[in-house]
Amino acid sequence: MRVLATIQLWREQKGLLGSQYQGICTGTVSCRALSKAPLRIVNGTVDFFTPITEHAEASGIHYHLDLISVEGVQYHLEGHKVIDSAIAFSVSKTWQATTTINVNITRQDGTKVGSGVLHISLADFQKQMRTFRTTGAFKWSLLLALISFFLTFAYHISRYFFRPFVPMRFPRTSTPKNVDAKQPVFTSCKIKARDGVSTILDIYEPRPLQDQAESSNTSNLPPVLFLPGITGTLTTQTLFALPLIRCNLVDYFTQRGHRCYVLTPRWSCDPAVAKESTVFDIRLDAAAAVQYVRKHEPQKPYVVAHCQGSVSLCMALLDGTIKRDQLLGVTASAVFMSQVFGYWNRFKGRTTLIIQFYESLFGSYFPCGSDQSNGLLQRVLDQILRFYPVGHSRDICTSTACHRTSFAFGLLWNHENLDVNIHENIHLFFGNVYTKMMKHLVRMGTKGVCLDNNLRPLLSTQSLPRLRGLPILFISGTDNQVFDPESTLKDYELLRRQFGEKYYRRFLAEGYGHIDPIVGKSAAEDIYWRMFAHMKWCIENDEVSKTE
Repeated sequence: MRVLATIQLWREQKGLLGSQYQGICTGTVSCRALSKAPLRIVNGTVDFFTPITEHAEASGIHYHLDLISVEGVQYHLEGHKVIDSAIAFSVSKTWQATTTINVNITRQDGTKVGSGVLHISLADFQKQMRTFRTTGAFKWSLLLALISFFLTFAYHISRYFFRPFVPMRFPRTSTPKNVDAKQPVFTSCKIKARDGVSTILDIYEPRPLQDQAESSNTSNLPPVLFLPGITGTLTTQTLFALPLIRCNLVDYFTQRGHRCYVLTPRWSCDPAVAKESTVFDIRLDAAAAVQYVRKHEPQKPYVVAHCQGSVSLCMALLDGTIKRDQLLGVTASAVFMSQVFGYWNRFKGRTTLIIQFYESLFGSYFPCGSDQSNGLLQRVLDQILRFYPVGHSRDICTSTACHRTSFAFGLLWNHENLDVNIHENIHLFFGNVYTKMMKHLVRMGTKGVCLDNNLRPLLSTQSLPRLRGLPILFISGTDNQVFDPESTLKDYELLRRQFGEKYYRRFLAEGYGHIDPIVGKSAAEDIYWRMFAHMKWCIENDEVSKTE
């Protein structure tokens, strides 16, 4: 395919976002698959640097061309280029991003007739530059407009090329418009752990199934208990019921007839309690949640546990706080028994000196959601965290909340799996975390295994048999920079060696990081169905075991 086009530009003011250009595109498109002769562009526009809501931080150049062939057949061509942080400090990637067009061609009735990628060579690019011309008499204002366009183009490209140096974006103070669009909590109750600490358990009722026959059997379906990782205090949203994504995990399971229970552990409740808590303490919250569900449900719960929620569940099982026969099965996301840090977390986790130095300057808590009203030292820290190392240039961003969560836990996601709505509202589901908890995490990562409050390993030849016969699905993102996928691999292989292959599964989510298998924009299509399928296998296996 080859495009020979003339672009006429005009300028539109877009409020405080600066100037955005749109052009009228005329000329021809050569595509042998559609017509032997060039197709004429009868109506074409080009939009420059429009925000792309499907990406965390990206702009696009969009082409909309109506074509007609010499045979009289009409087509519509949609093309787009994506400009994002992947081009940072790379001339070759910048050239590729600005000269590569993803194209889809349809007929007038919407029938798709072709798609592909159009690469523009340097020679063709030079020809395109010569097509810029006025359609009327020469005016100095038109020349100034053209110069202004090229300066604007260079400005927008430079914002991604020099990404770490552009102005930072602080969390919004307003609530997103669609934050209440999801299923509300049916009821919330306080549950008390055996050490007297109260936590919150949110309950979501199952939704009616479309099939009436299946709907009558929802009372026989097992409940699902969700155990989150560390998100800190003062959060307004929970990871599993996050209203910022099209379909969250609670939606996914309630739509299939399952009652869902979401635990808010002590690290997200009372700040005074959270300040003195460790992951080992959270096992008591998990046990209290399991006890509550068992008391109010006829079926054993299936547990979906993420990160340190998964570790706390593992601790409770290993020390006997939770009995294996109380659970139907488990999805362990990112980590379970073994804890193998990602590259930069290994570097940070060699010692707790970084945390101690932070405590000496700022105190015992770390705010994930920074704003411009913070003190001078916190603002200086925001400037330093611009340069927090990431494994891929695509993950360089301008969000202070993203930088802070990366500093506290490690980079939590592959940015390609987030959209604008999620990325700009990180502060809604991450709050203040306390240094005592972080020290415990660092020591466990250094030892490579879960530890109690006296730093003694919980995994032993005496405790491991307590996991026998418990079905576990391990999930790791291949791009996880918090806990290396080797974490779940070690557990998976250990359990299979000890107890056989029947009860253990492992799934590697290609292109996913640490938390985007839970909150990613496409997680429902890519990840959730794996959890649901494993739960169905657990139900069938449990019924067979009862029969036997």
